Amino acid sequence: MYRSGRRLTKGMRDAGALHNGIPRRLPEKNPLSDANIRRIHSWIDDCVAKHGCCRTKKLPQLPTRVIDVGSSGGQNPRLLETDRQPAQYLALSHCWGTQTAFEGHIRLLQSNLQDLLTEIPIASIAKNFQDAIKVVRKLKFKYLWIDALCIIQDSKSDWENESARMNDVYECSHLTLVATSAGSSNDGFLERSKPSVVDLHYRGDTDPTIEGTFSISRCVTELSWKLVNQTAWNTRGWTYQERLLSRRLLHFTSSILLWECRAIDSSEIDAGKRQLDSRPRWILDHPDDDPAAVEPQYLVYSNYDRWYVVLSEFTQRNFTYTSDLLPAISGLATIFRQSYVAGDDYIAGLWRQDLAQGLLWLVDDSRKTTKALLGYWAPSWSWASIAGRVSWPTRTIARHQRDDFAVELLENHLRTAHADTMGTVLGGYMCMRGRLRQLSCVTKPIEWGAFFRFRYDLWCGDQVVGNGQFDADQDDTAEEVWLLQIKLQESGDGVIPYHPTALMLERISGSWMKFVRLGCAVLVEKQLDFFDVSEPQDFDFY
Repeated sequence: MYRSGRRLTKGMRDAGALHNGIPRRLPEKNPLSDANIRRIHSWIDDCVAKHGCCRTKKLPQLPTRVIDVGSSGGQNPRLLETDRQPAQYLALSHCWGTQTAFEGHIRLLQSNLQDLLTEIPIASIAKNFQDAIKVVRKLKFKYLWIDALCIIQDSKSDWENESARMNDVYECSHLTLVATSAGSSNDGFLERSKPSVVDLHYRGDTDPTIEGTFSISRCVTELSWKLVNQTAWNTRGWTYQERLLSRRLLHFTSSILLWECRAIDSSEIDAGKRQLDSRPRWILDHPDDDPAAVEPQYLVYSNYDRWYVVLSEFTQRNFTYTSDLLPAISGLATIFRQSYVAGDDYIAGLWRQDLAQGLLWLVDDSRKTTKALLGYWAPSWSWASIAGRVSWPTRTIARHQRDDFAVELLENHLRTAHADTMGTVLGGYMCMRGRLRQLSCVTKPIEWGAFFRFRYDLWCGDQVVGNGQFDADQDDTAEEVWLLQIKLQESGDGVIPYHPTALMLERISGSWMKFVRLGCAVLVEKQLDFFDVSEPQDFDFY
């Protein structure tokens, strides 16, 4: 839909109401116009004053390092090492792009740290960072946080320390600037690639003294959030938690500014309505359940289900380094534990009190997932051990049907990079107790079906006892496959194709009772007593 009319006066342009569903206000040609700067300050001031859900219980403190943006009058920005003193700062969320995006541009390294503490040559940093500094200066703020300039990129210890604080960086940021339209760090985000307003000059045919300008703009009310959700920025792994953790976000899209906080949405053309369906689910919202109407145990478990929904969305994202999976969700895990499962232990992306359920993750398509052939991402039983989308089908079953779990965690021997256990896992295993049985063979898959995921026949002797799916097709060459019972399977469960009840394991060569995960499985209806002949055994799960 397009609209036209004489060029609107300033008073008409600032009238934010909708008329017959069409915004009265035209987009600005310049995203940092005086009108937009006033509008941004108005959004911030209203949010701070009126939105209780956008406030943080924490005292906002500066991160370890920030950029003092200086002034546009000639003072170059510089890096500042802080004492975490209370102060307002803005943060940038952006898409790095390819690994060559920073060629010829400055990043914070051990070798240039002292130089950048004196001055950051603005012409030598990526275009996104230059634009972010312009915005901060225009808004009259002093401090800005950018990952590539505030975390030492060639220091593993600094990266691990700072990534563990990511929840504080974005939650305490007064405003997060989002380079939504930029596909890489060098694209910049202040040049509007889609013309927001086209001016058409006219002059009367019969009276040449009658002349003026019609301004034509595309009505983007219904399309506005597609300008965010259908971008490269919204596909990247790190930006998922950056969006959810931030209290206020200002999106610089290809044609308009969009405002997003925990209470309202808005844009430079209209106030708009809350569009929750267009964005990731907000795990920071409090549950709507009435505690008086639901058993306490159901409330606790329903919160774990919220975590599985978050992970199902998060694992759709793209990562340059798959080893970033756990660090890139650690901020949300920290908030989640504080808000929903206080006191529970976080174990490589899962929660101890719901571990059996957490182990029953299922890959969407084993043909498109990969496992680490070199290096170490996570233990095999963690969803973070593979690159690809996963889901928890059994979370859709009522919890009163899901309590018959058959495995027990005895000891956790994972080694993590930090004492809080939220980020990088360095290695280790879990000691567990459960019923295991060795299979005779696993047959080659039947034709891939659109409905039935468990496409491998699992044999014990001369009988098919179940059907399974490998986490990655590269695993189907495993020579020794075992089944581990996770959940007691009742009659009728097996006809639900997306609800696994057991795990497929491979015994580590040369060891006894040490296993890695291969995939998920479900018993066939005639073999529901398959595990009854096996006594629970202690084993190590790597």
